[in-house]
Amino acid sequence: MASKRTRTLDIVVPLSGKGGVENVIDKTACYLMEHGWQVRVVQMVYNGPAWLSESVPFYPLRKAKVNDILNFIPMYAQFMGQTYAPDIAVGAPWPYMALAVRKALEQLDARTKVVAWVHGPLEMYKKYEVGGAECLGFADKIFVLNERTRRLLGKLLPQVPAELVRNPVDFLKCREIVPEHHRCLLFVGRLSEEKRVSLILEAVAASDGWRIKIIGNGPERTALEEYARQAGLADRVEFLGWQSNPWEHAQGVDALVMASEYEAFPLAAIEAMACGLPVFSTPVDGIVELIRPGENGFLFERGNSGALAQLLDLYAQGKLPQVDGDTCRKSVQAYEAKRALSDLTCSLESMLDKLSVIIPCYNVSDCLTECLESIFSHDTDIELEVICVEDRSTDNTLEILLEWENRYPQQLMVIPLQEHCGRDKAKEVALQYATGNVVLYIDANEARAQDVMRQALGEICG
Repeated sequence: MASKRTRTLDIVVPLSGKGGVENVIDKTACYLMEHGWQVRVVQMVYNGPAWLSESVPFYPLRKAKVNDILNFIPMYAQFMGQTYAPDIAVGAPWPYMALAVRKALEQLDARTKVVAWVHGPLEMYKKYEVGGAECLGFADKIFVLNERTRRLLGKLLPQVPAELVRNPVDFLKCREIVPEHHRCLLFVGRLSEEKRVSLILEAVAASDGWRIKIIGNGPERTALEEYARQAGLADRVEFLGWQSNPWEHAQGVDALVMASEYEAFPLAAIEAMACGLPVFSTPVDGIVELIRPGENGFLFERGNSGALAQLLDLYAQGKLPQVDGDTCRKSVQAYEAKRALSDLTCSLESMLDKLSVIIPCYNVSDCLTECLESIFSHDTDIELEVICVEDRSTDNTLEILLEWENRYPQQLMVIPLQEHCGRDKAKEVALQYATGNVVLYIDANEARAQDVMRQALGEICG
């Protein structure tokens, strides 16, 4: 007998570190597994550290670096050949991973759907030669983190749907913070060149008494500490290093500050707002879709430390609207982890082939059992739902349907009508409940129901 098959998904990544992308992939994998998916995270090159939950199946393919990322194609093809090809393969975060996954699947002639999950600006990936829009064209769907990228891909790749997904944010760790107006800023993130933390320190030095807590590590830390010392900011700058939960160290601050050159997904900004803090930031991707100036934060000119210093002083003097914590929290509710992950899961499920079989039923007790047996006897990878509309039969058709619904509660739905409406109306009612991308109508007294099913499944499988 057919049963609802477990959906399989690979998340295929090139390298890993310890950061936002890795956290999002881990949360996504765990959520999908909790909801019945069979998930594998496949990493091309890995030599530590561990970055996934222990429950997530992890398959590192090699430790040594590759000379050419084209080698990813045979590496993933060989892995699938030794195991299986999944229903969906997600390539992240480089655009090139969509090409690599597709070419590997072609070697196996697999029907797997390909998703490209882009976590950064396309210009950045192009700059570092790990793919651009030309690679994303190998995907069946593209996940993006901001509206600007979605619109751009709509122009460059109109044939591939680009969908906005929200990375999940754990609001449970975002404890409420009430600004105490002590002129104290917070920075959370990697201390690297593109974050422009040096510009923030310049603004602090030029401001009227503002201080800052800096949470994070990175290649710029030593230089930033030296700059703070030379600028006479020793008593106004506190370097706290990397913290597993930075918000535990955020009491007493008045706002989060960011001066990034680019931000595809401003995780720190979203978490800050979830805590009730306003955000002062440059108008980069993701941020401009998040901040409503005067309501949950403010924007300042990119690369302009003087503009930031002026903004800070005007805010401290009460010459700008004072941001309300509840407004901040409400503005980021769509990023709450369960809500964001549920939406992402629905998007993945919409890509899977599903057959909806609609059966109008009126006084068919003599042939109904045989019809249903012929439908559920197929052993297929295609997800199946059967919708039976009981059209006020005068025999025991309804009793038979309820018995089968009890046997297959996840796959068979019985819709009893209040009055006899006829075959065409019964089909129309059933269609409102069908969720498959392919719909098949079968009469309960169809002598060749099994042949009809076999033909339909063959057409779906191509």
